[in-house]
Amino acid sequence: MDSARTAWRLGAQVQVLYRRSRQEMPCLMEEVEGAEEEGVGLELLVAPTRIERHGDGLRLTCQRMQLGEPDASGRRRPLPIPGSEFEHECDSVIAAVGQGVERELAQSEGIEVTAWGVKADPQTLATNLPGVFAGGDAVLGADLAVRAVAAGRIAATSIDQHLAGQPVTGLRELTVFAMRRIDDEERAVIFRDIEKTERVATPRLDLERRLDSFGEIDSGLGDEQARQEALRCLSCGCAKAGGCGLRGLATDYGIDPYRFLGRRRRLERDTSHPEIDYEPGKCIMCDACVRIAAEAGEELGVSIVGRGFDVGVAVPFGKPLSEGLRATARRCAEACPTGALALRTTRACDLAGCGGCRAPV
Repeated sequence: MDSARTAWRLGAQVQVLYRRSRQEMPCLMEEVEGAEEEGVGLELLVAPTRIERHGDGLRLTCQRMQLGEPDASGRRRPLPIPGSEFEHECDSVIAAVGQGVERELAQSEGIEVTAWGVKADPQTLATNLPGVFAGGDAVLGADLAVRAVAAGRIAATSIDQHLAGQPVTGLRELTVFAMRRIDDEERAVIFRDIEKTERVATPRLDLERRLDSFGEIDSGLGDEQARQEALRCLSCGCAKAGGCGLRGLATDYGIDPYRFLGRRRRLERDTSHPEIDYEPGKCIMCDACVRIAAEAGEELGVSIVGRGFDVGVAVPFGKPLSEGLRATARRCAEACPTGALALRTTRACDLAGCGGCRAPV
């Protein structure tokens, strides 16, 4: 789509030939729609088979295709339809069949490469040359921007360790505690409080101005629009995933959380408190919140109640959490080692110093 829209702006009449259907296109559909809006033609289920000179131009022989079973990419494989060949007359042919990494420069500097790009340790992103690190598309080939962001975080840690003269080990991998399959009732708990809002529309360059310039089509979001769009982000994990005390200790002692599997605690979430959320299934009965509330003189506070495997933390006399933790809710949430008590504003990223996506900016 980039090549087609660029050629159109340079004055060409452009026809895109694609061997699969619109649904299998490995690009953003808004790019396809934008190209068609600007005047680029699109012919689907067509594959070029031969190109040859014809007078002052070129003749492109093509074949109609039909979709078969999915291939290794997960998309349905295009299969030729016998006897369906036809020809296209044109001046130029642009073979825009993908992106790759120019590996020759890295090789000339003595850096090892792979079929995709630069060879780097996946844990540290270190190359075979001391002090040289690589990540993102340079390692993976053409890939998602979010993977490049993740690689930048790993590389920053590794480079800091290298410059400090420490062993380069990369990011510390914490033990993972994954909840087993949940049922529809538990799934409803996750989605219950999600507010559905439309995506913030970005200002777009007028069609007339697009066709005679290379100006940015999408001008991006202003500060207020960016804040509004950020509020649509779903917290897709534990609010204390990065700072969970249980994960830290499990990592330090090499604990296998799946060695002794008992009955799984059900996913429950108490959202009755205006400031914090409570997930009983994450509570390890450390009694930190019990002690904080007692020392602060909360009238009811919270206590460890129940027996055996049904023991848990609750407000006495069956009262709601909002009555038990009137003054110490924030302190209890900050002290909770597992995120059983979590501030309503905390998000799954749990970055140091982060007030959460909904915190005032």
